[in-house]
Amino acid sequence: MEIAIIAHDGKKADMVQFLNKNKEILLKEKIKIIATGTTGSKAEAAGFKVKKMLSGPLGGCLLYTSDAADE
Repeated sequence: MEIAIIAHDGKKADMVQFLNKNKEILLKEKIKIIATGTTGSKAEAAGFKVKKMLSGPLGGCLLYTSDAADE
């Protein structure tokens, strides 16, 4: 399973808190994390393995939805 995380600038810290709060289940279930650029960097800094897309304003959100539509 994969989850995509995307957060506006003012919510990136909240997203990392969410990941930390749910870290045990994310690891247990081997859930892969996909993220837009800066959000992914923040998650990586917190110790998560992340597949990073482009930054949201550069089309990262669109790339993720394109990948999801192909599956």
